Amino acid sequence: AAAAIQGLTGLPWVADFRDPWIGNAYAAPLPAPHRAWRAWLERTFVERARACVFASAGVRDEYARRYPHRADGFVTIHNGYDLDDIGAIRGAPRTPTDGRFRLVFTGSIQGIAEARLLVAGLERLLERRPELRDRLRVQLIGWLSPAAEAIAGARLTALAPVVERARRAGHAELGRTDEQ
Repeated sequence: AAAAIQGLTGLPWVADFRDPWIGNAYAAPLPAPHRAWRAWLERTFVERARACVFASAGVRDEYARRYPHRADGFVTIHNGYDLDDIGAIRGAPRTPTDGRFRLVFTGSIQGIAEARLLVAGLERLLERRPELRDRLRVQLIGWLSPAAEAIAGARLTALAPVVERARRAGHAELGRTDEQ
């Protein structure tokens, strides 16, 4: 819609790609016509947008190699959150006091490959370093696609209490504390 409006009005706009449209290792394979359509859309959006936003420097660099003449307009805005912006998650203290190392993932796990990689990596880590069960907490805050849930759901549950899962929540809800 933004590209169409830009085409009609000439108004500037920013394309927020976040992740790669072409060559995403975690995306399901697409039929050739769909891949061609997606490549055309990507090229059109990159050419028309005033700037393009990506979730990591690696993705931004990939697009800079593909579209070197547009690279000056490519920006990285990392996924994540600013704790000062949204407050403590679900009332947890800002600085953990239990001595455990926490890894927090906020986002969606859509692909089967990334679900398998996450579970296999955690299982292998805890197999090789069982003492980490008492020192590590992995918080998954977000959504797993039905396919990812089928691959990872039961195995992630079996990794409790190392892995804590929470449903997706909005900015305002994440900022609430028990004192509010």
